Amino acid sequence: AEAQAGQRQAVSQSARLEEDMAAAAASAAAELSTVKVSSDAAAEALLSRAEAAEAEAEAERAAAERLRAVLAGQGCEAEAARCELSSRAAEAEAEAEAAKAASEA
Repeated sequence: AEAQAGQRQAVSQSARLEEDMAAAAASAAAELSTVKVSSDAAAEALLSRAEAAEAEAEAERAAAERLRAVLAGQGCEAEAARCELSSRAAEAEAEAEAAKAASEA
């Protein structure tokens, strides 16, 4: 009878241990699921920030390209103005030399 009581007690303890282990496993699975959801959300947020940073960098590259085009245009205008002034100066010098030559003649 004592042996049977000991067996029943061992079986009962074994059943309680199995229940505790099953509860612990369920708790761990729930925690892992929560961690995975948090991890997925964090990864999604990082991806979103990376995409936003990439879009911002692309916008900055486009703005820099537009600025380069404007500056190139201004450089061309400045070069044309310099050529015009140089041409006018040469004409004025030629007229002055012609006037000097005419006055000496």
